[in-house]
Amino acid sequence: MISLKFCIIVFHSTRKKHHNTGIMADKQLEVNEQRFRTFFNSLKEGVACIDFQGNVMHCNPAYCDILGYDEAELIGQRVVDLIVPASKREEFYSRLEARKKGQEEDYETEVFKKNGDKIWINIKSRNIYSEDGIAYAYLVSVNDITDEKRKIEDLEAFTGSAAHDLRAPLARISSVIGFFETDNLNEEQKLYLSTIEETTIAMRQLLQDLLSFSKLGATQLEKTQLDLNEIVKEICAAQTPPDFTGEIIIGQLPPTYGNEGAIRQLFTNLISNAIKYSSKKEKSRVEIAAYAQNKVAVYFIKDNGVGLSPDQISKLFTPFKRFHSEFEGNGLGLAIVKRVIEKHSGNIWVESESDNGVVFNFTLTPDLGMV
Repeated sequence: MISLKFCIIVFHSTRKKHHNTGIMADKQLEVNEQRFRTFFNSLKEGVACIDFQGNVMHCNPAYCDILGYDEAELIGQRVVDLIVPASKREEFYSRLEARKKGQEEDYETEVFKKNGDKIWINIKSRNIYSEDGIAYAYLVSVNDITDEKRKIEDLEAFTGSAAHDLRAPLARISSVIGFFETDNLNEEQKLYLSTIEETTIAMRQLLQDLLSFSKLGATQLEKTQLDLNEIVKEICAAQTPPDFTGEIIIGQLPPTYGNEGAIRQLFTNLISNAIKYSSKKEKSRVEIAAYAQNKVAVYFIKDNGVGLSPDQISKLFTPFKRFHSEFEGNGLGLAIVKRVIEKHSGNIWVESESDNGVVFNFTLTPDLGMV
């Protein structure tokens, strides 16, 4: 992403030199400004500089094209009031307050173009600072992801339907297995039967995960205030295997505002993964806690397991993507985690060193959960 902060500093510093060096500095200023404008206007992603009241200060042609407005219609206007229905603006106003505190964002949302068309956009933002280190606005980049979202929604609809339809025949297979009298079977036959039974259990879990994944994309979540300390303790008790000899550390977790079922799924997937992937260590260790970043609660789940490479981290949340064949799984757990966090307007990022564990850091609803 273009660093407008850098460009502004170049302009300011060049203006100061103008008083000292006269015509040469003035020409250099014009060159610098022209280079910046050419680069800024040639970007394919929409980029805008917006003040903390939500007013557009600068924007490039791609930003105008995505929203369907001319530059003159956007400059000086509160863009939220132009592209977001009145009933949903409060959420975006709260984001302005969070940005003032330095929170960077990366999320997806629905907006309306000037002609009334509904589109999906991906928004990334970060603060812009003056030479004195004071944040006075933020830089936002916007990409139209409508086609991508529609393809995903179609896939989710098919996935949900297919998963639902496959549950019945799978249940019949499980019922048939129960009719066998294992006392009359030889060892080879028992092995075959056991393999079928294990496969149906894995398939049942896969179908359940597919249904969860599809539902998370299609439904609005009802949210309430949640005590994460109690939720995490319950999940740890349920997910810890009887033969687990490692250490699970639970720190103080700030409350959050969210959907309890989805949040339980989020922590269940991350905690079970941490236990699973650290299980082959001589001394397994899992830590669940939180820290403050710009007055926003960042939750983390850390293990000392197998770890991931940078290339693996970049593909980590892709559905059905798996990196460690020696561990069981269907590759949907982390895709569900990312979907839950997106539905709560949060972000997730991963830190890891090969064979030295993984740390999942994530935020949830940005205007709550402060520490």
